[in-house]
Amino acid sequence: MITVCSNQQQIINILNLNNNPKETNLLILDFNDQNYNVYLKLKDLNYFKSIEFLPIKKYMINNGNKISKIKSYIKNYFIIKKHMENYIDSLNLLEQVDVYACYPDLPTTQLIKTIKNKKKLRSVNLYDEGMYTYAFPNIKNRKNQVAKYLTGINFEKILKSVYVYEPSLINIKNVDIYPIQKLNDNNRIIELLIELFELQDMKFTNQILFLDQPFPNSKNYLDLIKRIKSLEEIVVKKHPRSILDNDIDQLNFNKAFELLLLSNNLNDKVLIAFTSSAMVTPKMMFNQEPIIVILYKLLDIDVGGNEVEKIISKLKHLYKNKEKIIVPETIEELESIIENFKEIGG
Repeated sequence: MITVCSNQQQIINILNLNNNPKETNLLILDFNDQNYNVYLKLKDLNYFKSIEFLPIKKYMINNGNKISKIKSYIKNYFIIKKHMENYIDSLNLLEQVDVYACYPDLPTTQLIKTIKNKKKLRSVNLYDEGMYTYAFPNIKNRKNQVAKYLTGINFEKILKSVYVYEPSLINIKNVDIYPIQKLNDNNRIIELLIELFELQDMKFTNQILFLDQPFPNSKNYLDLIKRIKSLEEIVVKKHPRSILDNDIDQLNFNKAFELLLLSNNLNDKVLIAFTSSAMVTPKMMFNQEPIIVILYKLLDIDVGGNEVEKIISKLKHLYKNKEKIIVPETIEELESIIENFKEIGG
């Protein structure tokens, strides 16, 4: 088994999902600044059969005009291709392997292609990473489309299984779907996560938490944040790739939001975001039901609204109190909601 992880939430989920770590080769990509420290700790723990850290984030950034981006992407493709070939060669695979991943991005599809070329690929499997997983394959990503073209790997077509916290929300057809155990029911993994991420017993006392996301193409995102911040005493959980100013009030917790839930129950809290996966993970992973205010209709760019609406509709069926899921149409409606959120929370 080969598993690809690129952020902390994926590492959390694969630890929770994996019952055979000694048969797993874990590949951690450097898409999060703290991934290297997690890699070192897991390596010291000797938890997996093998663990490798691959610094390829810089080859995923393509700046400049359209022509420059295309040239850069093709050049970087060959660099990533070489990295993946070297990685697979280092494993000296003797048997066919199952690949577990969250995205059909260029590193993942090139990894699959390399294994397939060596006739060692047995299956490709998708595991939970939040909103993207539940919208797959209907949300299209331009970079993933380019990866499909360059590698010739149609991730959706060769997908065998999906592992998620809420199987009822999955749209994918003709695959096997398996549930992942709720994280708060897995004491063994909770203890491992506390050690791995050096967690303290942090209590979240703020009533409203805004979950930041990077929307560099949006012209009104920053203005919306400023207006939201002016409404109430709201603390911000910044995204690792945040475009927000550093002087904005933020939660003093620079790890994955899901780790905060290990020592906090958010049933009486309010989460505000545009399309962040962190809004749905309390229910999915911990069976907690905070008020969630979803703002995607206020953005001036397309964020896959149709698919978000489908997920919201299904999520409401999971909530005991469906009124705790709110989608304002205007900023004025949001203002009213925030002013009355205590009443809404019941």
